[in-house]
Amino acid sequence: MNNIIKKIKLNIRKIQKEVMQHMILPAVYRFSKGDIDDRIVVLADCHHEKCPEDMRLIRELLVKNNYKVVDYFFDIANISAVENLKRMMDFMRVYKRAGTVIICSYFLPVASCKKHKGTTVINMWHGCGAMKKFGYDSDEDIPKGYRGNPFANTDYMCVSGMACVEPFKSATNYPKAQVVPWGSSITDIYFKESYIRKCKEKFWTEYPDAKGKRVVVWAPTFRENALCAKCVGEEHIDDLIQDNEVSAKYYIIKSLHPNVKGVEHKLTTRELMICSDVLITDYSSVWFEYLLLKKPIIFFAPDYSRYMKNRGLYLDYNSLPGVIIKDKFSNIMLKETLLENKYDNEDYKLQRRYFSDIYMGGCDGMATKRLLEKING
Repeated sequence: MNNIIKKIKLNIRKIQKEVMQHMILPAVYRFSKGDIDDRIVVLADCHHEKCPEDMRLIRELLVKNNYKVVDYFFDIANISAVENLKRMMDFMRVYKRAGTVIICSYFLPVASCKKHKGTTVINMWHGCGAMKKFGYDSDEDIPKGYRGNPFANTDYMCVSGMACVEPFKSATNYPKAQVVPWGSSITDIYFKESYIRKCKEKFWTEYPDAKGKRVVVWAPTFRENALCAKCVGEEHIDDLIQDNEVSAKYYIIKSLHPNVKGVEHKLTTRELMICSDVLITDYSSVWFEYLLLKKPIIFFAPDYSRYMKNRGLYLDYNSLPGVIIKDKFSNIMLKETLLENKYDNEDYKLQRRYFSDIYMGGCDGMATKRLLEKING
């Protein structure tokens, strides 16, 4: 019954998207009035009620440089269909006049009609590297038969390094010149000593019991889709947290994906990673950012075989720079890996450095500045 309800919801959502994308929003754009103003920069996202973390640094810099910043942030999961339509129609009116539009994920209104050539659309994307297949490379993201192109009108897709260009080109059907390794703006925080210091102060206030132990963060990606998101392997992590042998040496914190509803976080995943000693993840792109911290990673994928059949990866999972634990007996192997300190050695350090060079080469603390330079023209 639950699966039937989910399918009905997805079909309704699909119909709503079709009507909005091909009829209503193009009409609003076409009949909106006003000349383009190069100083208007619109930041838009339909999965957050306030400015997403990925956009925070560029927003601050735009404000500092006296741009006319217009925010369009709303979470479609928390508002009615009528309110959703109203927000998107409002966006189209400003879109018609904007010099630049910045998004960090899929954003249907941007792709709903042919935009004016005087408006530049930049997709910062919301993750580094190129791990799990997405876009046109995954039926879970863009089903066969979908009308339209969710990446239409995007002039530049920012990626974190050169090795990401080809996977993103494949996933988005972009010409190679439009996928640019300018780096991920939010990764500039890893180069700010003041920010790192504040993170650690906040961490020890929230987690005083972690003192004297190695801090481990479990940060998995979600399965299925944004409306019906779930994680896999949580019961194994809970067992580790309750295990006396493990808890004597390690303080384990779960940091689930924001799409997994009902989850409360004291610190963001990025804040936790900065304060941690080890990262455990599965197919999430967070491990690419973690490379900048030069700390060990454990890849824990108890559903590896099933996941590869359903979505797949751009990388060979067996080549990843850390201990790889997957499928059968993965929970037992994970415990042994922690207790016997198997997760860090010179080979893993060399692997992490290699992956960092090719996948995170644009993340040097200057990514936000490069983005602003492009907006300045």
